[in-house]
Amino acid sequence: MKMNKLPAPPTLPALLQTVHLQKAVWPEDEPFSAMEFITDNAVTTELSRREMNGCRFQQCNLPESRFQKSYLRDVVFDRCDLSCCNFTRANLTRVQFIDCRLTGAIFAGCYCSDLQMIRCRAPYSNFTQAKLHHVTFTGCDLHEAAIDDCKVGKDALHFSDCDLTDASLSHTSMNGLDLSDSQIDGIAVTLPELKGAIVSPIQACELSKLLGIIIKSGE
Repeated sequence: MKMNKLPAPPTLPALLQTVHLQKAVWPEDEPFSAMEFITDNAVTTELSRREMNGCRFQQCNLPESRFQKSYLRDVVFDRCDLSCCNFTRANLTRVQFIDCRLTGAIFAGCYCSDLQMIRCRAPYSNFTQAKLHHVTFTGCDLHEAAIDDCKVGKDALHFSDCDLTDASLSHTSMNGLDLSDSQIDGIAVTLPELKGAIVSPIQACELSKLLGIIIKSGE
């Protein structure tokens, strides 16, 4: 089962100004527009409460950088290392993460609309209490991720070929959520929110343990 409406992709200007993050200095609160950010080496950057429109981060190495309460619209992160980055309470609208490393990244309390994560490694990432609207994860490693207490509309969240081993979706609605082609061994969910989830027969057997049901094979 696919989402009725796929996320809208970011729209980037035809020409982007190249900016080295190690050398860049901006006046406080100046919006970033039509820029392509690059790094020569690893750098921890403070980008909290900044506005970015029509920008691309190209192969940037930004571990532990901070994007708290930032406003990102039409932004692409392409092959970036964003391990342990903090996006807490950021607004992410039409944003793509492509082939990025997001180990331990924090998206708690974010507003995410038309967000796409494609082939990203995001184990231990945290989306607790995020608002998710037209969000897709495709081919992503999300083992032990926390996707708890999220506000999700029907068909607003989609996983395709993802590793959700030992991930937690407690108190997050799974109505219409298709998990049939993803790995969900050890997934933690709450029973009321599990209603309406779409799973494979093997996954159904695994989830039946949450109900205390023991399935006995025939002899």
